[in-house]
Amino acid sequence: KGYLAGGAAKLYGLPYGAETSVLAYRSDIFDKLNLKAPTSYFELEQMLPVLHDKAGMGALASRGKEGHQCVHAWLLHLNPLNGGIFENSWLPRFNDAAGVRAAQLLKKIIDTGPAGALNFGQSEMINAFLQGESAMYLDSTLIFGAVRDPKLSKVNGKVAFARHPRGSRYASQTGGLGLAIPTNARNADSAFLLMQWLTAKNQDKAVCHLGGVPHRMSTLADESLGRKYPEFQMLSRSIGDANPNWRPIIAQWDEINTDVLGKSIHDVIAGRQPAEAALNDAAQAVKKIMQREGYIT
Repeated sequence: KGYLAGGAAKLYGLPYGAETSVLAYRSDIFDKLNLKAPTSYFELEQMLPVLHDKAGMGALASRGKEGHQCVHAWLLHLNPLNGGIFENSWLPRFNDAAGVRAAQLLKKIIDTGPAGALNFGQSEMINAFLQGESAMYLDSTLIFGAVRDPKLSKVNGKVAFARHPRGSRYASQTGGLGLAIPTNARNADSAFLLMQWLTAKNQDKAVCHLGGVPHRMSTLADESLGRKYPEFQMLSRSIGDANPNWRPIIAQWDEINTDVLGKSIHDVIAGRQPAEAALNDAAQAVKKIMQREGYIT
């Protein structure tokens, strides 16, 4: 999906670190309350008030901060609920029933989440789970190494992992980082050798031992690593759920994400506007952007 047709469609860098989304949960609390990890969005939604009331903590840690952070959280639920941002014709569709339901669900998650969730970015959301302030986490697989880190985590040994729950379909996040060399690099040859070293098989395994996430399938398939880090088995299965079109890969996405959806979704989860009205207004604003940019007439 990143290599759309056109003269600019070419390789810009090498992938380095691949992420998808996974459900992490406090196995000790679930055992105490005789609960099982939710496998569907129906079960997830039903579990929110139960965990909040009976566990005495936030049910699910989530991003909620205005801008791209709350949109990221909404997209995590939009895709499994069979929603999307655009029709094939580039007309906005995120204000349909799936989009509204995802926004309403995110509001419930924030309402039953840890204190301050409305202002959480990625680091605050992760920290809330690691500090024992929530019973569940549903976001990037970066959580794997963080849970094991004694400097960050109070919950190591108390966490289990499960597949991102199913809505109308399985559809987890796609994300990650990349390595590239600027055209004006003074030492491009040396930079290339560094990239070659960083992406080598042995270095990928070394990164995993330091708490990082692998970017090679061969690393995931390594039996010794799988025994030491059983969460990699979950990652290997979850990669098949990853939706390559979970968000549009177009230059205009930053404006749409931050300036339009980032405000509308936050209005919903903060209780300032109903989901349907907020998303309808956002759809009109996005349509104007797409007309301005020539995607639609």
